[in-house]
Formats: sequence, structure tokens, C-alpha cells
Amino acid sequence: MPILTPDILQNFPFQRYTDYKTIQRGQEYFRGGHVTEIEIDGDRAICEVEGNYDNYDVQIYHKRQGQLLFSCTCPQAEVAQICKHMVAATLAVSEYLKTGELQDDWQYHLDQALEQAPRRQGGGKIQKYAAFFLLYQADTYGRSTFYLFPGLVKASAWDILHAMQGAEPAQLNELLDQNRQWISFSETPQQPVNPNGCLNLPPEGCAFFNFVVHQRRYYGEFSGFAAYLPMLAKMGIPIFSSATRRKVGDRLNIITEPVEIQAILARNGDKVTLEAGLQLGDQVYSSAKSNLQLVPDEPAWVLLGSTIAPVRNPESIPVLAALPIEIPADEEENFRRKYFHQIAARVPVRGDMVDSEDITSDAIPRLYLRTDGETLRAEMRFGYGDHELQADPNPTPVTTIDLPDSWAMLRIHRQPEREAQFYDLLTDARYGLKRAGREFPYGTFEIRARLHPYDFLVHSIPALTQAGFEIFGDTSALGKVNRNTPVLRVNVNSGLDWFELETIVQYGDQEISLAEVRKALRKGDHYIKLADGSIGQIPEAWLERYKHLFALGEETGSGLRLSNLQLSLVDELLADADKKDIAPEFYQQRERLKTLDGIQPQPVPQGFTGELRPYQKAGLDWLHFLYTYGFGGILADDMGLGKTIQVLAFIQSLKEAGAGAGSATLLVVPKSLLVNWQREADRFIPGLRILVYIGASRNKETVDFGAYDVILTTYGTMLRDIEHLRAYRFHYAILDESQAIKNPLAQSAKAARLIQAEHRLAMTGTPVENNTFELWSQFAFVNPGLLGSMEYFKREFAAPIENHQSEETAALLKRMIHPFLLRRTKEQVAPELPPRTERIIYTDLEPAQRKLYQQTRDYYRGLLLGMIDEAGMENARMKILEGLLRLRQLCIHPALVEPTYKGDSAKFELLLETMDTLQSEGHKALVFSQFVQTLKLLSTQMQNRGLSYTYLDGKTHNRQERVDQFQGNPSLSFFLISLKAGGVGLNLTAADYVLHIDPWWNPAVEMQAADRAHRIGQEKPVFIYKFIARDTVEEKILELQARKKKLVEQLIAAEGSFFKSITKGDVQTLFS
Repeated sequence: MPILTPDILQNFPFQRYTDYKTIQRGQEYFRGGHVTEIEIDGDRAICEVEGNYDNYDVQIYHKRQGQLLFSCTCPQAEVAQICKHMVAATLAVSEYLKTGELQDDWQYHLDQALEQAPRRQGGGKIQKYAAFFLLYQADTYGRSTFYLFPGLVKASAWDILHAMQGAEPAQLNELLDQNRQWISFSETPQQPVNPNGCLNLPPEGCAFFNFVVHQRRYYGEFSGFAAYLPMLAKMGIPIFSSATRRKVGDRLNIITEPVEIQAILARNGDKVTLEAGLQLGDQVYSSAKSNLQLVPDEPAWVLLGSTIAPVRNPESIPVLAALPIEIPADEEENFRRKYFHQIAARVPVRGDMVDSEDITSDAIPRLYLRTDGETLRAEMRFGYGDHELQADPNPTPVTTIDLPDSWAMLRIHRQPEREAQFYDLLTDARYGLKRAGREFPYGTFEIRARLHPYDFLVHSIPALTQAGFEIFGDTSALGKVNRNTPVLRVNVNSGLDWFELETIVQYGDQEISLAEVRKALRKGDHYIKLADGSIGQIPEAWLERYKHLFALGEETGSGLRLSNLQLSLVDELLADADKKDIAPEFYQQRERLKTLDGIQPQPVPQGFTGELRPYQKAGLDWLHFLYTYGFGGILADDMGLGKTIQVLAFIQSLKEAGAGAGSATLLVVPKSLLVNWQREADRFIPGLRILVYIGASRNKETVDFGAYDVILTTYGTMLRDIEHLRAYRFHYAILDESQAIKNPLAQSAKAARLIQAEHRLAMTGTPVENNTFELWSQFAFVNPGLLGSMEYFKREFAAPIENHQSEETAALLKRMIHPFLLRRTKEQVAPELPPRTERIIYTDLEPAQRKLYQQTRDYYRGLLLGMIDEAGMENARMKILEGLLRLRQLCIHPALVEPTYKGDSAKFELLLETMDTLQSEGHKALVFSQFVQTLKLLSTQMQNRGLSYTYLDGKTHNRQERVDQFQGNPSLSFFLISLKAGGVGLNLTAADYVLHIDPWWNPAVEMQAADRAHRIGQEKPVFIYKFIARDTVEEKILELQARKKKLVEQLIAAEGSFFKSITKGDVQTLFS
């Protein structure tokens, strides 16, 4: 007797009989404890389940091995096979059987043992049997499904089989086919059988037989048999068609050669019928005759009477499964126009009504050339015999071409692999073509950007022909070659603030404007079409020599117009010209910009109460020079040389001259410098009318700006109020510490470029800190257009300088910006400043500190190198920065990384000893660190040692009070400053020592910080100490600083940004 076991209950395939929602609700009922009573009696279980409105009785009956029957008293069970109460009860009974409540039930354990053990044959003999399969068809939700049932007939039950036990398996299988008496003795095994008792199957056949038995036992009916049919055919295993287990049909003949199912179109009286069919031998099979049935498994097979075969065209199955259909006479034309050719494109269509021709020729690639404007394009097609098809990314195996108003068609058997090979071949650069944009049909190609049509004509077409392509189109339209060497004729005319180049290029007797040559060169072409239809070659050297002239000049009807800013670009053109007619003003202006000899001395304004040093007076004259000629500029004097006082004198000078009367000057400064500018203005130009435009109460109306000389605001306020500020036209727009707009994509930089002003000026001690884009961003503000667009600058200047260290490009950039950037160093203009001495103080890590440093270094080294190998450098950058940050903090003090660290820091000990000495000797020092946590940790230890200090970081509000306190209080020895917060705008000449606790990647930032003390007004020698932990990442930072400093000297900053160009080798070095 079958009994209930946990395995049988757990493996019951509920999903075959109900939906997912019912199963899910049943699981929720089980977990919620809705099954309140369970009673088990051998092969059945009775449960009580709490429902929403009532309690329901569920019975589970194990009819035979693996087969369960259910009943429930709920209303849902009357209309559905499975309800949620049955699912919950099944799970509960399975869980109950696993518990210890049945451990003492000897009857249950004995029943379970007997159920699992096969019955012992009398006298110890093995039961002999013959095995077979039934292929059973069932309709599930309107869809035919085929199942494979295992069956056997025992020799002890059928006398004829018993008498033939010694026969060959093939004879026994023939017996099963010829004599059907066995049907009444057959049975379906519920558990695997002994292979040694099988009379008609080989061992592997028995193994498959038991496999199917197992599948049915635990997973329900076995429908995934199609993939095994070739194996069954090879082993000769008997399979019979079957309507029911007792109604057995013919033995099936399995053939392994695929067959192609067709759609048969025929006229039947006043109707047209379409049915699935094929001819196999002399026999015709069709869905209409019901002797053709699809087995829609994977792979697909077809049942043809008593033959089953694999389908050659399985992609046709969805269409064939819908057949047969009948089309009434009055809808025949609609079917032909709307559906016939769609069906024919997916399924072979045959029949007396259909006249079709199959084309099986090899695909021949063809290119059809045409000119779209100035672009040469090629359309790819494929020839099949006398017919031609468009290129297709996913061609159907058979393409049908219908003949209008008939049932006739052509069936072209395409070669998708061959077509794809030729398509991929055409993308090879040697053939001069590339895929056109997405707006063009698939298979459209166009000539590559740097290839002239003449090159395509001479080189690419022969190569394509040799590769097997047929070329069509009028190639004569590509032109003939003019062999003359081009010569230049240049005229230069002068305007108010521009010069116009009228340049003619001559190819023998053919002339063309330089503007046309410019168009060709900007596209990368080396040829140009002349008036007589011939093609002239443009010298290769012109592309490099004139690229900046062509890119930055404005095209006019007769030539190119350049602003006075860009005269340095004309030198190469004039050197190449055979004939010249140059306006005298051009030479005068060019020399003035080259040598700056045209700068006239200007009087110091009367309202200026200070005194200008000689270099500051020269700066005032330079500012007037820019103003006179309408140029913008960058005052980039070294930090501490008095840029503020020069600009204030210039503003007062313009005011006294009446320049820009009624229009204010906008002065944008960092918030930290606001008070300093107010103080300096009050001190040197007390009569200057200044509106401080900040704070929540500011009046955003600009109508009153004209009553003031200067509108003083911050970068943050400018960004927030740009829509108001841009509506007013200022006389001057001046940015202090203009490195604040060094990122051209930052919102502050974009806002600054929106300001309307007649003149523009920028002030900075570090015009470039990290990359050349910072230079472009500032010049885009002061002299828009001088360096071209951002993309142009990136391609023509930034990439050659930063990536390839091009000295030639750096020299050209320096020449272009030279007139508009004034930079003087302390060594040049202030030799009276006391000396400045830099010293590196090395220290070794403490043993515990060294151990922690090495552990952290090794961890990040292994992690990062693995990340780089797996995900690439770009995805590892943030982790690199994190690792470097941890190592730098460990060099300072491990407590910055490990708060529980109780050991010492060698650097802190040496730093505090140095500070003890400086305070005892009466010195004052600035102490800088990148990390606010470092300064706070240091301040705690300074308090313990009695070291006096004041403090400033980014959150300090009363900055100027702290500065005044340090400057005026002799007993205050140290000023702790975060490098970012105190690097600019502070005058701290009371200090004669500068202590850098930790190094930063960019030397300009450290120099800027040190210049808080070493500036005009300093009367004592300044000593700068850098504390460096030996054999750590800090030493590697010093090496990087040296490399950057050398590059800065080449051009104000022609340097590569470290973190943008870091390589795997750099990571290995930094973490070594």
C-alpha cells in the first residue's frame, strides 16, 4: 500500500494544476498556522484548515507512487483542481512527517520501509519483463501537449512473452508490434525497475526507462522527451501512439533526417484552405487530414501518422500551429494582399494555386555609389542570380518576392553568414568606408572623414573589386587632378579692432579663396575641387601650419577676419605668401603686442593715497594698455607683490579720467577676502564708492548700481544672482583669485562668462595649478575666443601639451597669451625682500606606526592592482584616492585612522619639539595641514605643552579677527591653518616661520600658503619647514612636486594632471 512521505508531498507539481497566486496564498496560510489539525492513516491525511469565513476539511490521498488526489470542502475546490487550502495542508503534512511525533509509530516506519523496497520474487528469481513507451497527446488550455509514458508487461503475466524469453530484443519488439494481447497485461511502473529483468532493451535503454519513471514519480508527466528521440531511435526502443493507456495505436517509426513542413494552399469549392503539410515518400500528410501533428517541444518534431521526425524549419512552427484555416471566397483578395506574402516569408507555401520559383545562387556583394552634397555614400546590396536584395542585419533564410495581382512568387534562399562576412569586410579601414549614421538605412556606408574622394577613386575601388565587390555608379563625377603647386597671394586690411586677410590660392590658371581651402583643411581633406572641375592637392604642411589661424579666424565673404588678439597667428601665412599687400597698421599693432613697447606711462591717480613700487607702477601702465586697446588680461603677479593695490589704483585712475561714468565696476572676490578688499580700499582710495553686494537683505535690483564706483560681491552671490547681474552692463568685470573659475564646466565659471562688461580683468597668483584647461577657462572670461572653443583647445593644445609634452605647442600657446598675461616674481621685482629658506625635515615612523602603515599599504596595493586588472583604471580611481589618504594620515599620526591607537607619532614629537624651541626663542610660525583633524589633534597636545596659538579652518567665521589677533599679539606664537582655508588672501607677515605638517600634490598650493608670510611688508628672513616621513608615500609626493614645478616653468603651467593620467605603474610605485 502506498504511504505518504515528505518527499512525495514536497515534490508534488502544484504549478501544473494551478496558478502562482494560489500557491503563494497556500504558502502564506501554512506559515500563518492556518492548518490546525492533522490526522494520518497510511496512504491518506485529513486536515482542518482555517479559512477567512469558515474551517475546511482537506483530504490528501496517495493513490499510487507519486500520484496524489486532493479534496476540500471550500467553494473554490468545486471549480478548480487545486485550492490554497490544499497547498497549505500538503506543506503542513510534509512538515509533520519530518517531526518526532511519528518516531514511536512502528506501523508507519514499517509501511515506509515496505513501500520503498521492491517485492522479493519467489524463489529469489528476478522478475522478467518487456518495456515500452506510449506517446500520449492531451489538450492543455487549448494547446496540444505530448507526454511519454513508461510501461511494461511481465513475462509471468503473458504466456507468449514467457515462452520467448531467450529471443533477441529486436524479435521481442517486433512481437509487441504484431501481437497486441500484451495490452491487457501491461502496467505503469511507479518506481524504478531492475534492469537485469528487462528482455528487450539494452542497458542504456533501461537506464533511460528508469529515468522517465523517476521524472514522473517526482515531477509529473514527462513532456521534455523530444531531445531524446534520436537516442531512442538508435537503440530501437519501442514507442506506441496512444489515446489512453488501454487504447494503444501503431508503433512509431522515428526518423532522424529533418523534414520541412510547408503550408499547402488549395481551392476547395468556393473557399481557399491553408493547411500544414508535407510529402514523405508517396504519402501526403496534412493538418487538415489530421495525420500531421506538431510536437512543439524544443527541438520541434512532427508526428506524421505512425512516423515522427525532427522539423527542419522550426521557426515556422508558430504559423503552422494555427493551421488549418479556411478563407471564404469574399475574403480571398484580402487574404492574398494582407497575409499571403507575410506567411510565405515565414513558411514555404506550396499548392496548385501557387506558382513559385526557388533561387539558390551565391550572394554577390554590390556597392552603389552616390554623392549626397559633399559626401560620397555607398549603398550595399546582394545579388542572387538575376535578383537583388537590400542588406539586412537579420535576414530571413528565405525572402519572398511576389508578383503583383497573382499568387506567384520568388523564393530567394539567402546566405546570412556570407552576407555578414562581406558587411564586416566593408568596415575595414583599408577600403575607405565607414557605416553611415543611424538616420540612414542599414547597409549605407560613407567615405571616411580623412579620406578624399580622389583617394577613394584611386586606391579603394580597386581593392574593393579585388575583394569580390561589384561597383556601380558614376565615378567620373569624382574629378581629375590638377598637378600645379599652389601659391598664395595675401592682402591685409585694417579695421577698428580687427584685421581682414584676403587670400587667394592659385593652381596654375585656377584660383580659389583661402576660405575654401580652410573648409577642406578643417575637414581633414588634402584635396579641393577647382572651378574647372579638377582636383587640387593641398600641401600637407598647411594643415599643421594654418590650423589655428583657420580655427580661430572668422570667415567673411572675401577671406578671414581676426581680432587684434590673434595677430600672432598670421606670421606663418605671411612667410609663405609669394605676393603681399599689407596695411601698415597691421605691422605696428603686431610689433606692439610682441614687444609691449607701446605701453605708455600713466600718472598715479591723485585720489590714491599710497605709494606704488616701480613694478607696481609698471603694472598700472599695463592695465591702461589693455584698457586702451580693449583687451582683457590676467594680472598674475607672484603672491604677496600687491595685485590688490595695483587694481585699486587702476580703478581710481579710470574714475578720475571719467571713463565709464555712470557704469559701475563689478569686483568678485572669495568670501574670505571681502573684508581685506574693504580695508585696502578705505586705506588707499578713501573716496571710492563701494556697494557690498552680499547677504540675505541685499537689494537685487541693479538700477542703483550706477551710483557706485564698485559693486563688491563674492563668487557665491554672483552664482546665485547671475540672472540679475547679467542684465546690467558693467564698465569693468574683475575677478580676484580667478583660479576659482579654473574648471570651465563649473557653475561659477559659466556664470562669470555670462556677465556683461565692456572690459574684463582677472587676478591670480596661480593662473594654472593642475592642467591647461584652467588657463583656457580664465581666458574664456577675459578674452573670449582667443583660445577657441573648449573642444578645440582640448584637441589642439591641452592634449599635445599634457599627454605628449609638445614643446612646440606650449611655445605657441605662450606666444598667444603673452601680451595679455602679466606675471612678475619676487626674485624679479622685489630683491629687497628678506631671504626665503626652504628645508625638508625627515623623520622615521615609530615601530608600531610603521607596522600599521605597511599593513595598510599592502592591503590597498593588493586590492587596487586586482581592481585595475578586473575593472580598469577608471573604476579604481576613487579607491586609489582613499588608499593614498589613509597612508598620508598614518604618516602624520595613526590616531587619524585608528582612533583607538595609543602609541606615539614620530612626526608629532619632532614637530612639537620644534615648536617648543620657536616659542622659547620668540618666533612666530604658521602651521599648515591638509587635514582639519590633524590641526585639532595637534592643538590638544599644544595645550598640554603650554604652546600659545590661534586657529583657522573653513568653518571659521571671524577670519579677519583671527588674523589681526596673530599679527598684533606678540605673545601668540602659532597660527594653525587648514591649507584650503588659509592658502589665499591672508597677510601674515608677523610670522617668520612656516611649518608644513604634510605635503600636498601641487607645489603651487604650498607656495601660496607660504607666501602668506613671505610677501611685501616682511622684514625678517622666512624659514619654511616641510616635515616628511621617510620611506613613505610622502617622499613620492615630493618627487611629483618636483616634476610639476619643472612643467610650470615651461609655460605658466603646461602640466599633466596627476590623477587624470595615473597608470598602473604609478599605483605600484605609490603603494610600494
